[in-house]
Amino acid sequence: MPKRVHLAIPVWQAAPSLRSGQAPRRRATFCLLVAALLVNCAPPQAAPAWATARAPFDIRTQTLISTPVPPESRLSAVRIIDDPGLVDFGWLPDGHVYYGIEHGDKSNWPYVSIEDTTTIWYNYDPLNGAVGEMQSLYPTVSPAMYQAITKDGKIKLMSMNVSPSGEKVLYTHLPEDFKGVSPGTPVHDYIPPIELWVARDQGRKKILLSERFSYECGMLNPVSQWLENETLVVGSCQQFYGLPGFFIADLLNHKVHLISYEQENGDLVYPASLAVAHRAPRLAIEFGSLWVVMIDVARDGFPVKLNRSSLFVDGGVGSPLWSSDDRWVYYWRWVSGPPAYNGARNPQYPWQLERINVATRHTETVLSEMDLRGILGDVLYETNMYYGVPVYWHLSGDGRQVLLFIKDALFLISW
Repeated sequence: MPKRVHLAIPVWQAAPSLRSGQAPRRRATFCLLVAALLVNCAPPQAAPAWATARAPFDIRTQTLISTPVPPESRLSAVRIIDDPGLVDFGWLPDGHVYYGIEHGDKSNWPYVSIEDTTTIWYNYDPLNGAVGEMQSLYPTVSPAMYQAITKDGKIKLMSMNVSPSGEKVLYTHLPEDFKGVSPGTPVHDYIPPIELWVARDQGRKKILLSERFSYECGMLNPVSQWLENETLVVGSCQQFYGLPGFFIADLLNHKVHLISYEQENGDLVYPASLAVAHRAPRLAIEFGSLWVVMIDVARDGFPVKLNRSSLFVDGGVGSPLWSSDDRWVYYWRWVSGPPAYNGARNPQYPWQLERINVATRHTETVLSEMDLRGILGDVLYETNMYYGVPVYWHLSGDGRQVLLFIKDALFLISW
């Protein structure tokens, strides 16, 4: 079973519990979850992911809108895509943008396997708006390894996370003897008991890392950071009840550490967001405030530790990202001002993009709330960026452009 990482956080900086999702996609309702769990969910025989037929998709039906800005301003915003199937996006080395649209039948959620859906990937040119299909950037496994870890299709994989070399795979599936649940099953038992495994040597070596990974962390997200010659993995989960889950998998010692800390009243607090540095096992982690810490797997059960020196920004921040040279950590900050409701149940506060120099602790405003309001208008508040909800975004290599996910839309902001 995964170990809890109870972070040593000072009493003077006790953050409230934070709630967020970890992937830009729609969640199924609880009723759908209950309905799905009342059926027999024995893994059916299905074709491998690479053989799944693609659903029809016409890029010409998608919206491409340039937001007008004053002529003297260098700020601009472009709506690249608006699609509820958007699952991932980012920057390519040539400055183009990639994004993936997921298709398939997810009516059996949460028992959707990787064979039930397929993702089509696109390359977007910011200079002329041209869009074309492209190959997936995710590493893949060989057919032989896939057959080994699925036991020739007898095991239905819920998720799969391949190392950059393709030699190791984190994957999840239901226990082989799982028969589903009955109508009398208590509500808290409706979470499927998904296991976390790691495989190497073309699937000949398979190790169970957690028997109850779904209870401890949630549904494994498809992208993780593989560090230290692929012996250390920092990953995230989509939890069934809304709380985010982050874990550190130590593949040398076959242990999974769940990142959280315990408040004085005994409640566990989870990070709302975190980011891994490009060149060192170092994290920018957000518990309402911004902390920068090193990962130390030598400390059993305590891969990370918070103290006063690791506190970089005190309160009101979210969704950190590292610059390409690891000199800066960018983050979103809530700024002073009256909240907006715009029909929402929760207040939505103004926010802006800032950055802090890791060496000097010098902070700068990159995009002010006025800048963002000027190019996005009321769309700015559609992020539901009230306390505890992260922004899904990516920073370009030169630090002059941002990809920003708002609801089902992907925006490109340049300055």
